[in-house]
Amino acid sequence: MVGFILKYTLKKIFENPFIHIKNNIIIHLNNSFLKLSGYSRDELIGKSISDLSSMLRLDSQINMEHIEKEQSCYLFTKELEPREVTISLSRHSTENEKKYIIKEISNSRIESRLPFAANLLKDNEIGMAFYSITNKILIKVNNNFLDFLGMPDKSNKDCIGRNPEKIFKGLNEGDLQWIFNNSAGHNQHYFSMMNKHQYIKRAGREWAVSLVPVNLSEKERYIVYTVYDLTDMCKNHKCNEVSVHNEKSMTDEHLLIRFQFDFIKKMIDNLEVGFVRYSYPELKIMDINNRALKGIKSINPALCSTSSVIGKRLLDLLDFDSNEQAEFMMNLKNIKDKKVNCSFDYKKIVSEGEERIIKLVHQPLLRLNNEITEIADVAIDVTEEFKAKKQMEKTIKIQEELFANISHEFKTPLNVIYSTDQLLELYLKNDSLEANRDKISASVKIIKQNCFRFAKLINNIMDLHTIESGFYKLNLTNENIVQVIENVVQSSSKYIKGKGLNIIFDTNTEEKIIACDVGNIERIILNLISNAIKFSKPRGNIFVSVFDKLDTVEITVEDNGIGIEKKHLDKIFGTFEQVDKSLSRNAEGSGIGLSLVKSIVEMHNGKVSVNSEIGTGSKFTIELPARIVENPSIIEKTIPASTKMHRVMVEFSDIY
Repeated sequence: MVGFILKYTLKKIFENPFIHIKNNIIIHLNNSFLKLSGYSRDELIGKSISDLSSMLRLDSQINMEHIEKEQSCYLFTKELEPREVTISLSRHSTENEKKYIIKEISNSRIESRLPFAANLLKDNEIGMAFYSITNKILIKVNNNFLDFLGMPDKSNKDCIGRNPEKIFKGLNEGDLQWIFNNSAGHNQHYFSMMNKHQYIKRAGREWAVSLVPVNLSEKERYIVYTVYDLTDMCKNHKCNEVSVHNEKSMTDEHLLIRFQFDFIKKMIDNLEVGFVRYSYPELKIMDINNRALKGIKSINPALCSTSSVIGKRLLDLLDFDSNEQAEFMMNLKNIKDKKVNCSFDYKKIVSEGEERIIKLVHQPLLRLNNEITEIADVAIDVTEEFKAKKQMEKTIKIQEELFANISHEFKTPLNVIYSTDQLLELYLKNDSLEANRDKISASVKIIKQNCFRFAKLINNIMDLHTIESGFYKLNLTNENIVQVIENVVQSSSKYIKGKGLNIIFDTNTEEKIIACDVGNIERIILNLISNAIKFSKPRGNIFVSVFDKLDTVEITVEDNGIGIEKKHLDKIFGTFEQVDKSLSRNAEGSGIGLSLVKSIVEMHNGKVSVNSEIGTGSKFTIELPARIVENPSIIEKTIPASTKMHRVMVEFSDIY
C-alpha cells in the first residue's frame, strides 16, 4: 500500500501536460500544460478546440478534432517560441469527452540543436528564418529577414507557424517556392543574387539569398534561410574594380565566395561556444572568436581585443594554478602520445559577477607526418549542466528523504497498533480482560489515535497530488470568517487544555463575510494550531486572531514556544520539509502540512507568511481577500459537533 501511494505521488507530481475537452470546449488542463504553453488557466478554460488550435498555431499542421493516433507537430507558446511535441488522444467513458496528452520531444529546441544559427537569428544582423521541412511551416524569423523581403509591416505574429505561401503573397512555382522545394527535396545548398525578384520591394539594394538544408534526423529536417545585404560590398567593389583582377563588375562567383566567407566568419565569431586555435608546443594563440575572448577578458580585463591576445601563450591568460597547469599539459601530452584522440579540462571563471564553469575540449590539428602542429580548443559553458546535475542530486536526495520520511510515518502507527494488538491478544489468551480493563481502554485510545494518524497522512498525500495536478477544487461559500475561526478555537480548546496549554481568541470585528471553503479553512487553522501545540513550552499560550483590514482579512496563529531558526524560514512551506529533524521525538510529522496550508491559502488568492525567533515563539499570518462569490457552492451549513471533534482528533493525531 505504501509503495503504491508513493508511486502514485511521484506519477502525479511529474505528470505530462494534458487538456480535458468536453463538447469541444476546454474544461480542465493541468499545470504542466500551462507551463509548456505560457498561457494562464483563465486564458484557456472555456475556449473551443479550434480556438486552442489557432492560439497554439497547430491549425497549419494538424486537425486536433481528427486526431486518432499520436502525431508530431510544433506547438507555439504565448511568446511564439516553438516547442516540438507529440499529441495523442485518450478518450473518456462518455463520447463527448476527450483528453489530449502533449509531450515535448526532449532536446528538440532550436537553441540547443542549432545554437550558432539561433544566436545569429537573435543577433538580427543577418536576415534569417527557420523552416521545418517536415511540417512545412515557418518556426523562427527575425525582423531583419522581414525587412529585407520588403515586409516591414508584418511581424512574427503574422508569420510564425504559418505555411510559406500564406506569408509571402504572389509566390509561384518559378519563384521562392520552387527554390524552397528544390533545396528541401534534393538536400542542396542554394545561392543566388536576388535583386531581380519581384517580392523584394526596396529598390536600389542588392541581396544574396542562401537556403541551407539541415537534416539532423529523418524527423528533424530544417531549412535555414538567410538574406544578406550586398549593396555596400558591391559599391566598394565598383570603386576599386581595377584592383580586382581588372574586372568591370563583381561576378556572382565572387559574391558567393564573399558571402559564404562573411557568413562563416560571423558564425564562428558568434558561436555559443568559445573557439581558440594555438600552436603546439609553444601554446601561442593564433585565432580566437568573440565568445572565447569574452571569457579571457573576464579573467584579465586588460585583454579586450583580438589583437591583444594573438601571439600570447594561452596558459598565461587562463590564470591556471600550478595543479591546473600540470593537468592541462598532461592532457595535451596524452594527445601527443596518441593515448587519446582529444581531451578536456574544466575551468571556473567569473563572468558578469556570476561564477561559470567552462569545459575546454582539445582537438589536435596534424601535419602530413601525423605530428601535431596546432590545437583547436572549444570552450563550452557547462554551468547549467553542473547546476542540473546538482539539482538532480538534490531531487534524488529529496526523494530518498521522502521515502524514508513517509516510511517512518507509516511504520510508527503500524508498530504502535501491532504492539497494542499483541497486548490485547495476551489479555484475551490469559482470560484477563476484566482485570486489565483500564489498560485495554488506554490501548483502544492508542489504536484510535494511530488510525487517525494514518487517515491524516493518507489524506495529505492524496490532496497534495490533486493540488499538484490541478484537480483540487474549493467549495466556496460566503461565510462569516470570524465565526468560522472562533468555532475552530472552541472545538480544540478542551484538547489544548488537556495538554497544559492555553488558547486565546481575539478579533477586532464580530462579522466579516468573505468567500471561503469552510472545511479547508478549518483544516489549515487546525494544522497551524497543531504545530503551535507541538513546539510550545509547558503552560504556554497560543493566540489565534482575526483582524478586518477592509480589503483583506488577517488571521494569525501565534505561540510563545521554542521558535524556528531563520535559516529554516525560507523553506518551511516546502513539500516534505520539517523544521528540525532533531525535534521529531516530540513533534512527529511528514512535513506535508505546511505545504498544504500554503497551497490552500493561495487557492483562495491569499498568502501565508511566518515570523519567528528562537526561544520567543512563532507567528503564522494568513491574509485572505475580502471578496464574495455570486454563485456559492451548495454545502451542508450545519456541521455536527461529532464531525468537528473528529477533525480535531485527525489533525492532532501526531501530537504525543
